[in-house]
Amino acid sequence: MDFCTLDGGCLAAQQVPEAPPEGGARLLELLNTPIAVTSHVPLSNRESPGITMVLQREEILASGARDLMDVLRFVPGFAFASDTNGVVGIGVRTCWGHDGKVLLLIDGQEMVEPLYGTLQFGGHYPIDNVQRIEIIRGPGSVLYGGFAELAVINVITRKGGNIGGVDGSFWLGQMASAQHNLAKGHVAYGQVFGDLDVALSYVRGQAPQGVGSWQKPAYAGSTVIQAGDASATHQDFLNLKASYGNLNLHYLRDDYAVNDYTGEFKTTTTPIRFPGEFFGVNDLFEVGAWSIKPSLTIKSQAPWLYTAARTDRNTRTDGGLLATWAATKTFKVTLGADVIQDNTNMFWSSRNVRETYVYESRATYLQMLWSKDFGNLDLGVRYDYNNAFGSALSPRLAFTKATETWHVKLLAAGAFQAPSYEDLFANPSLRPERTRTFEVEYGHAVGPTSYLTANAFYLRVHDPISYGNPAPGVNGYFNFNYTGAHGLEVTLRSLWTDLVLQAAVSLSRADDQNAAFYAVLGQPSYHVGFANLKVSSQAQWQFAQDWSLNPECLLLGPRYGYRLGEVAPSRFGSTVLLNLFLTRRLSSHAELGLSLCNLANATMDYIQAFGIPGAGGNPPLPGPGREIALRASFTY
Repeated sequence: MDFCTLDGGCLAAQQVPEAPPEGGARLLELLNTPIAVTSHVPLSNRESPGITMVLQREEILASGARDLMDVLRFVPGFAFASDTNGVVGIGVRTCWGHDGKVLLLIDGQEMVEPLYGTLQFGGHYPIDNVQRIEIIRGPGSVLYGGFAELAVINVITRKGGNIGGVDGSFWLGQMASAQHNLAKGHVAYGQVFGDLDVALSYVRGQAPQGVGSWQKPAYAGSTVIQAGDASATHQDFLNLKASYGNLNLHYLRDDYAVNDYTGEFKTTTTPIRFPGEFFGVNDLFEVGAWSIKPSLTIKSQAPWLYTAARTDRNTRTDGGLLATWAATKTFKVTLGADVIQDNTNMFWSSRNVRETYVYESRATYLQMLWSKDFGNLDLGVRYDYNNAFGSALSPRLAFTKATETWHVKLLAAGAFQAPSYEDLFANPSLRPERTRTFEVEYGHAVGPTSYLTANAFYLRVHDPISYGNPAPGVNGYFNFNYTGAHGLEVTLRSLWTDLVLQAAVSLSRADDQNAAFYAVLGQPSYHVGFANLKVSSQAQWQFAQDWSLNPECLLLGPRYGYRLGEVAPSRFGSTVLLNLFLTRRLSSHAELGLSLCNLANATMDYIQAFGIPGAGGNPPLPGPGREIALRASFTY
């Protein structure tokens, strides 16, 4: 009997192994791509100490995704729900991650804003210039601190050598009855001049957010408006980076805005902006068996900006030093330290004055990696201290092993979420959230061109921070007992010469105690806003020379949320999203793509991910309807 390994070779008596099929060789290359999102010492995806996923540029563009949310909605365990004022946030494994629990890095720049801890999705973070995306579906505080409690998304854009000239793309589209059309342009320039690598990219555009009806609250007149007439997101994103040898410089400017038609704070349809500027520099020195990397990042953000005169602002300066010692070929030690200063400028409407507050944080961390034939043993620990909320300890213990045909991971980690500064102003006695996560993963080759992976997880967030009214007349932000989830995620990836298939199933159950803000009365296994079942599939089919057909299907099981006027969550049925993207390469310099999104015009509303039992919450934010769009791409 023959035995086929992942690299395509087949062993039989008196036979020489065959050369791997093209799809099997590509799959093996992808699975063994070194990544650094989970470890300061790069390891392959299958050996990394985390539940990880890597998305390459080719598959991202082939899917027809317009922004990062389009990509992440097909990642196992990830989903999206509404916050307030027309803003959409992310959830991980049915847990609301919008308020500082999910870290997004773009070329090493931390995009989370410390004032509220939020990330804003939908027509925002561009993917046009992405080289790859590395994702941890699980805790990352041992490396990244208090914004990496549930997940880490590491976006890496192209270098000048990857671009090699000028390229760009343009999107034009129409969504159902939406008044605002999809209109977006992207241009990139990159080149190498000796040891100097320069890359520049710029994206600007707008996109409709959703269609459907929305009734403003009573204090805003209870007016019923059509989201298609009012909703829109606005994207303005500049990314400039340069490297000379091991020296790297980076500047990023992000000015995202979303039309706020909800009437929660304003009676008019006012764009709410989230401007930010980011600067980073780092270098790498090799001294014997040591690699030493100093770094400095500075970011200035003014989130939830209606009027500049009344908006709070934060400037964060982060100086870091990372040193890795290759003690032997099989044993490596990494030591690191971060010193962070936040200058928070607050506007006090009650006194009509501004005041600046300074917060300081210190962090030290240690990682030891032992790699032997029996596997990889990773031990890490990070200690954080902040002069406003105190200390937090984030340990990690991981064992991983990979062969040509299978891999296994055993993971245990602690993580934390730092209280946002706005929450601390509301309640100075808030404690950091503290999370314990246990995960196990096993993957195995299914024939020479497919790989099946399954992972189980258990996570519990102690002292979760949420809004509440624990007693009559008492409301604000408090620590509660615990929230969390446990479940199973299964993924299958298959590569052939002309066809790529990816499928995933996510199953989760909520686990709460005294955390009513997220709970569903009578359905303790659910969290408000999120489905316990998620099934996704994507395909890329090169059915003829220069032609590609790329269908996508996403099934979300039943969800629970608040409807208008309700004081308890009610059930929303399952929904299916069907997308289709057809591309035609016209030449080596030009390509056209036709996108058909939400073909069945399914209801894809964003349910608010929280509420107050007995008082209620906002109704769902209208989501995208059927849309047709055209993408034109060029290279020069």
